[in-house]
Amino acid sequence: MRINGELVKELDIRASFLTILYAQRCQSLDLSTDPYQIEDIPRDVVKQWVVMTLGHDSYHRSWPKEFKDKFFAEEGTELQKVHPIKTVRGAVLNKHPVIAKCQNHHTDIFDLMYLEAEAMVRAMLQLKRAYGIPSLTVHDSIIVRERDIRAAAEAVTRSFKSICGVEPEFGK
Repeated sequence: MRINGELVKELDIRASFLTILYAQRCQSLDLSTDPYQIEDIPRDVVKQWVVMTLGHDSYHRSWPKEFKDKFFAEEGTELQKVHPIKTVRGAVLNKHPVIAKCQNHHTDIFDLMYLEAEAMVRAMLQLKRAYGIPSLTVHDSIIVRERDIRAAAEAVTRSFKSICGVEPEFGK
C-alpha cells in the first residue's frame, strides 16, 4: 500500500481494549508477554472470549455459532469439547481479574471503542494540522508513510494518554 506513491507502515496498539480497561480501573496491564496468550488455549479463542465478554452484561453460556463453525473448519474439532467456555472463562479471569470486575461496572465494549476512536482521531488531526502528514486509521492502528512513523508514534502516544489515561505500547 502507498500514500502519494510512498510506501506505508502500520503502527498498531497492542491489546488496546485491555490497556484502556486496566487504565479505567487504575491498574497497569503487563505487556511483557502477550495478554491473550494462555497455556493450552489458542490465542484467538482467548481473544474471542475477551471481546464477547466486554461486549455483554453477563458471561456467555456458549460460544457464538460463527466462531464455533470457524474453529471447526480450521481445527476439525468442536470448540466446546476442546475448550469449554467455562474453562476458558476461568483461565482468562485468572490472568485478567479486572474483566470480572467490569461485569458490575458501567464500562463496556462501546465505551472502550469510543475512547480508542477518539484517541485515534485526535492523533490523525494532530498529524494533519501540525505536520501535514496524511494518515489512515483502522481501529487500534494508524497507517502513515514510512518516513512519518516516528511522528505518528508520538501523536498516538500523546492522544491515547490524554484520552485513555495510559501510554500505549505498539506491536511489531
